[in-house]
Amino acid sequence: MKRIFVCVIVVFLSGCVGQGGKELGSNAYEVFVAKVSDIEVPEKVNIAEPLKVDISGKFEDDCSELERISVEKSDSVYNIELSVYGRRSINSKCNAREVPFTGSITITGLGAGRYRIRINKDDNLIRYFSVVEGSTTDASIPDTDIDAGNNLNCTTEIAPVSSADITIDGLNSANNQKIPYGTPINLIVKGKIVEPCHSFYGFDYKRIGSNLYVDVLARYCEDVCIEDKVEYNETYVITGLTTGSYTLYVNNQIRIQFEVVD
Repeated sequence: MKRIFVCVIVVFLSGCVGQGGKELGSNAYEVFVAKVSDIEVPEKVNIAEPLKVDISGKFEDDCSELERISVEKSDSVYNIELSVYGRRSINSKCNAREVPFTGSITITGLGAGRYRIRINKDDNLIRYFSVVEGSTTDASIPDTDIDAGNNLNCTTEIAPVSSADITIDGLNSANNQKIPYGTPINLIVKGKIVEPCHSFYGFDYKRIGSNLYVDVLARYCEDVCIEDKVEYNETYVITGLTTGSYTLYVNNQIRIQFEVVD
């Protein structure tokens, strides 16, 4: 089971009661769900780096301040649910006016994959990001904005793969095959997705030195079951390799070794 370690950093603009994070002494206060209007996350983050999530919103009076940002329990490690709370003193006289606030939370310990993050269970405050092992400019994970726009509760997961081969001119390859420089490499993967509401989704590719990593992705949609492609036979084309020996990993398990030659 993956563990998510959370560090919270709060910055706020508001309040006539106390300072951010300090107790209010004997003053009683109430805690409420803060009204968030925007969330910012990077599209990709390296697996060795923390994820920083920035949020902004407005309080409805000048006595409220940001209380905390919490990570809530989720049904999947790839779904991150955040709750943003404010607080106000019960005994203070507050003026009704909009007061902007900002805050941030830093999350570490995320494994490689495609994630969905949601604020206050509001489907209008959903963002997607990827944690990658290589350069954050190398990964090619399919865009899911169309799902967010349709308010579909969709996530991506690693798809089961029963076999994987690379082919040159239609011929199956074996380990240590020599491939002419400049020849596109066709990776053919086959599998069967048996989980309900899952379908083949795409590929995530990254290169680290002579190691090539291809993750086969499935999509799970909670609201709409897509079962028209339980069995799949898909091809991913790798280009731009220089001469040398390579090891290709599929879903971090299946290894195919080959050499690119002049």
